[in-house]
Amino acid sequence: MENAAPLDNLVRLFFIILGLSYVLFIWLEALFPLVKGSAAGSGLHAARNFSLWTIAFAITDLLQPTGAMFSVQGPGGSVGLLTRLSLPPIALSIIGILIIDLLSYTYHLAAHKVNWLWRIHAVHHSEQSLDATTSLRFHPIDFLLGSLWKMVGATILGIPLWVIALYQILIIPLSIFQHANIHVPAWVERIFGWLLITPAIHKHHHSIVRREHDSNYGVGLVIWDRLFATLQQPEHPTPKQTGVKGLETEASQTIFGMLLTPLRYKPLKETAITNSDSV
Repeated sequence: MENAAPLDNLVRLFFIILGLSYVLFIWLEALFPLVKGSAAGSGLHAARNFSLWTIAFAITDLLQPTGAMFSVQGPGGSVGLLTRLSLPPIALSIIGILIIDLLSYTYHLAAHKVNWLWRIHAVHHSEQSLDATTSLRFHPIDFLLGSLWKMVGATILGIPLWVIALYQILIIPLSIFQHANIHVPAWVERIFGWLLITPAIHKHHHSIVRREHDSNYGVGLVIWDRLFATLQQPEHPTPKQTGVKGLETEASQTIFGMLLTPLRYKPLKETAITNSDSV
């Protein structure tokens, strides 16, 4: 990997940013809560989400063929399309981050449109009280498929692994912020909402109303939702109710229950988008 920080250093930096971000946003949740008295922030709630992420991360790390992809890319970068352009590291970083963010958008869109993917992704949406740890709440299969989609796309398009690592370093604080139970001033939402998926935009995506959570699929940048007409501007900082109908019970909130959700959960509507509130 030429003209770039070693991949190991970026991975190490990712975990440092991850830890510091959670400390910061959990502290801000205590100081400036958006929803006071929320069930979010409890020790049991956080322990479940952290445990689910640990399982998902371990499985993905075990099964994802990152080593094989890195050997295919070679020590100087990737054999994909962008390699032929011989871009400098800065240009490659910008283009690569845009492409990875688009890949993340397309996977997220598919997770809502395709019924069997939705049954897996519903674990993330079944959270009824959003907080910083909700950003960790993904079924291991959802986590693995999303990671593989980005890895395969990056390999084909010629995006080195260090650019993927850089993207994850940049996106993790934003993802935690999007889910955190923090009051965000309206002017912050207005200014940054032209470029980024802000907390209010993403929390709208967590509404229990299906026609509302089938929108705002962007992970980092809002341009994809604007470009593909999937953006819904929220009227309030947070929906009246979050979660998924049919997954409100305590049994669906345990670690075991979340792992079994794809097998147990039967969406009330097979269509991806409905005008009713039945899904």
